[in-house]
Amino acid sequence: MTADEPPQPFQIRDLRSAEWAMTKLVMAHRRLLEFERQAEEWKAKVDAWLVQVSAADVQSSEYFEGLLQRYVLALREANPDVKTLNLPNGTITTRSVKPQVVVTDADGLAKWLLDAGRYEALSVKPLVSKVREFAEVVPSPFGEGAMAITSDGEAIPGVDVEPGRVTATVKPNLPS
Repeated sequence: MTADEPPQPFQIRDLRSAEWAMTKLVMAHRRLLEFERQAEEWKAKVDAWLVQVSAADVQSSEYFEGLLQRYVLALREANPDVKTLNLPNGTITTRSVKPQVVVTDADGLAKWLLDAGRYEALSVKPLVSKVREFAEVVPSPFGEGAMAITSDGEAIPGVDVEPGRVTATVKPNLPS
């Protein structure tokens, strides 16, 4: 090579240069593994530190969110028109959730769906969304709560009814 020629990139031309390249590759991979192990160790330490320093604030956040949710739900119970409470430092919103059909016994429900010819609600597992299309929620004749029945009045086994409720979401105004 002369002074005017640009340098040529490394090329493997024989077993010796191949072994030299393989050694360099192994060394690079070992360093990468060591960096990853070190990073995982540091991440674990940082995660443990974060749990420790934030425990009191997590507890306070849960406590005050609970208080605010109960407060706005009481306001809404007293006046159903109150759906949102805007405060200088945040907003508390409420939302009505309708009663939901919840599958508690998928096998029992699947058997009933087959026997009742409700094939549209069957797949590899029962499709709750399809069951909701024909399930009616009625008060339970056995006491408190509700049950799911068909339009013919047949009880649908394998499901419970989650009662309707009003939920509250607390959103503090935080800097971006």
